Amino acid sequence: MVVFVGAGAGDPELITVKGKEYLKKADCIIYAGSLVNPELLKYAGENTTVYDSAKMTLEEVISVMERYRNGLVVRLHTGDPSLYGAIREQMEQLDMLGIEHHSVPGVSSFLAAAASLDAEYTLPEVSQSLIITRAEGRTPVPAGQQLHVLAATGASLAIFLSASLTGKVKTELLSGGLSPDTPVAIVYKASWPDEKIIKCTIDTLPEAAEAEGIEKTALILVGDFLKGAGDRSKLYHPDFTTMYRSGKKKRKLSIAAFTDKGYELGKKIAEALRNSYAVKNKAGCSIGDRTDSEGRNPDYITCDRIERGGLSKWTQSMFYESEAIVFVGAAGIAVRAISAFPRSKTSDPAVVVVDEDGKYAIPILSEEYGGANRIAQEIAGITGAQAVITSRQGKKNEKRYVTVGIGCKRGTSYEDIEKAYETFIRDNDIPYDEVSAFASINLKKDEEGLLEFADKKGIPIAFYSPEELMEVRGEFESSDFVMKITGCDNVCERAAVKLAGEAVSVHKTAYDGVTLAAVYGVIAPVSEKK
Repeated sequence: MVVFVGAGAGDPELITVKGKEYLKKADCIIYAGSLVNPELLKYAGENTTVYDSAKMTLEEVISVMERYRNGLVVRLHTGDPSLYGAIREQMEQLDMLGIEHHSVPGVSSFLAAAASLDAEYTLPEVSQSLIITRAEGRTPVPAGQQLHVLAATGASLAIFLSASLTGKVKTELLSGGLSPDTPVAIVYKASWPDEKIIKCTIDTLPEAAEAEGIEKTALILVGDFLKGAGDRSKLYHPDFTTMYRSGKKKRKLSIAAFTDKGYELGKKIAEALRNSYAVKNKAGCSIGDRTDSEGRNPDYITCDRIERGGLSKWTQSMFYESEAIVFVGAAGIAVRAISAFPRSKTSDPAVVVVDEDGKYAIPILSEEYGGANRIAQEIAGITGAQAVITSRQGKKNEKRYVTVGIGCKRGTSYEDIEKAYETFIRDNDIPYDEVSAFASINLKKDEEGLLEFADKKGIPIAFYSPEELMEVRGEFESSDFVMKITGCDNVCERAAVKLAGEAVSVHKTAYDGVTLAAVYGVIAPVSEKK
C-alpha cells in the first residue's frame, strides 16, 4: 500500500496523529526533500528506507513504490497533498499497477500562515471567500483563472508558487481592479523556525520581496482581511438565532445619506425619531423600545454617510437587518440600491426616500403593510416635507394573519410545546390574536402533545408529507439530522410557508425539543388538511 501523507507546513508537530503513525510503520518513505522538514524523518522506524524525491523523476518514484508493493510506502508531501502536490499522476500510475493507495490530509501552509498572522480569511462584510491560486509563469493556468480575473472578485487570495514572480503578481492584481494600497503579507516558510513575515501593499510588493531576498518557499496573501477589521459575526451575536440558542433580531431604522447636506438632514431625522419613539415595526412595537439612561434610543435608529461605491454593500446588509430604511438623496439611486433584494411584502423592510432639501418623503417599498407610509408621514412632521403616498388607501388597519410552523421531538409534552410557543411569540412581538393557523409534518399527526396544544389554543393545524414540504421553494435553514429522521430538511419553516404561501418572516427558532417559525400574511391561510 502507498499512503500519501500531508507533512504539514513545516513545524514537525503539525503533522496529524494518523500521519505520524504511518511514518512509524512505513517500510519506505519517499519525501519531498526540498520542502518537507527533515525533522519528520525522526518518526521513521530503524529499518525504514528513506528516499528524497527532490532528485527523482516520476518514473523513479513509481519504481520505488512498486519495489515495496508488499509493504507500506509513505509518500510524504509538504502541506496538504491535494494542493499543488502532483499526486494525481502518481495515483494513475499506481492504479495501472494495481497498487492500493489512499491519502492522509495535512495542515497546508496557507493555514499555518494565517495562524502566524492571527488572521481570518473570511471576515464578515470584508470577504466570505478565499481563493487559493498561483501566478501564471512557465506553467500556464486555465483560461478564466488568471490572477487578474480572480482578483476582480474581491475575495481573499492565497497565492502559491509565485514568490519569484512578484512583479507579475503586482501587475495582475492591479489590472484586476485592486487598489495599490491593498494590504499584502509575504509569509516565508510558515511555521518553520526561520519563518519570516513581510507586510506591504500591492504597490510595494516587488520591492519588499527583493529587500528580504524572498524568491521561493513563500506565500503571498492579499486582501483587506489583513487589516483585521470586520463586522461582528452573526454566529455568536446575541440577536442571532441558532438551533442551540434563541436570539432576538434588532428592530431598527437605518438611514443612508448620499451627500454631506443629506447627512445633516438624516441626523436630524434620526435624532427626532429616537426621541419620539414614533416608528413602529411590523408587529406594532416601537423601534425605540430599548433606551439609554436618558430615555433615548441611540442604537436602534442609525444614520450613515455612504461614500461613493459603498452603497450596494450597505444596502445588502441593512435590507435584512432593518425594519425600515430611509434614503436621503435621489430616488433613482435608492431604487437601484434595493432592486436586487425585495422578496415579499410581509418580510421586506419599509423603504422611504427623502430628498436632501427635506421637501418630500416618498415611500417606495412596503408602503402599507411594512409601515413606509406611516414613516414618511412621521418624517414629514419632522422636516416639514410633504409625504407623497402613492399606494391605495384603506389598508392601514388591514388584519395580519400569522402562520406558525411547529416541529418537535417524538413524545414532546403539551407543556413543553406551550412554553416554547409562549417564548417565541413574546420574543418576536407577535400578538396572540394574529396567529391564525399552525402547520407541521404529517409524521406528527398522532403527536399527542402537539394535538392537545392546538386544540387548547383553538387554532387549526395542517399537516403535510415530507415530499410536499421538500417541494416548497424558499430559503430555509437546512438540517442533515432532521432530513435523516423525517425526510425533510426543515419542518417548521417549510410547513408554515406551505400553508401561508408567503416567505418566512421569523426563521427557525429552537427550544428544548421544539422548533418554531412564523410567516406573516394578509390573507387567512386555508387549513384544508386538519
